Amino acid sequence: MVKDNIEKNIIASLTSFETELIIEALRELRKSSLISILEKAEKDKIIQYISKFERERTTKLLKSLAIMEGALNKNYQELSDAIESYYRDFKDFEREDLPQLYQLLDEINRLFHNYLASVYSLDNHTRIFYRILFNEQLNEEFKRFKNLNKEHKQFLRELRAFIQHYGLFSPIAWMNRRTIYDERGEGVDQYLLLEKRKLLALDKKFLLGWRGWDNGVKKYIEGYEESIDLEVLINEYQKSTKEIYDRLYKKVIEIYSKKYPEMKKLISEIEKRRIGEILIEKKKNPIIEGEW
Repeated sequence: MVKDNIEKNIIASLTSFETELIIEALRELRKSSLISILEKAEKDKIIQYISKFERERTTKLLKSLAIMEGALNKNYQELSDAIESYYRDFKDFEREDLPQLYQLLDEINRLFHNYLASVYSLDNHTRIFYRILFNEQLNEEFKRFKNLNKEHKQFLRELRAFIQHYGLFSPIAWMNRRTIYDERGEGVDQYLLLEKRKLLALDKKFLLGWRGWDNGVKKYIEGYEESIDLEVLINEYQKSTKEIYDRLYKKVIEIYSKKYPEMKKLISEIEKRRIGEILIEKKKNPIIEGEW
């Protein structure tokens, strides 16, 4: 009777596959004296279920995490392309160009918000990844993930909410106007960028005007002299993120391929997901490409 109930519970759990607790329960069962009640064939079946579940779960988690990182990288690239277009096409421009400029700035604002959302999502997803795939051999990697650029990352997470309330920048905030006269004495207003890196530089006082910052993030902002250059910040964040996930994927595959050699084949597929190849194909952006 006890044997029948154990078997029914195991099968019911295995067919649902709804929680990571299943595998932990099976492991405990395998270690407990209760499993001695089962016949050898049944023990082998349980062990096979455990192995299959662990392998499939690990594979799914790795692929899912790589897709989340791929979304971050793709959003970063689209944002970088838009910023490059801004500096390339609007180094100096005339009054009639302003509608085009405003449209591009709105697009940069949208892309930057997308980027911040993917920073937030990847951070949360990675924490869930470590929780589900708990393994003592990954403890050091998790500590490294939590501590690397900790203040930068928390600032970027909260900046998303700030932008929703305040916006990213004022279209004319970093420009000088001058009037150029032709031979007939007719003047045309021309606008010049004050400084190349001013597009995504947020003034410290402007940032501190919001009361929604966490105390730690507020101190982080106060540590800057005048402004925070978001271009520099996200470039540094991208570089360190790549390094930490390079280590993570390598370590996880190294650990689990000892038990499941076929997992080594995941490497190329994960790399494609990391660079966004398995996301929706990028469409041409008419605003960035200048086809508005």
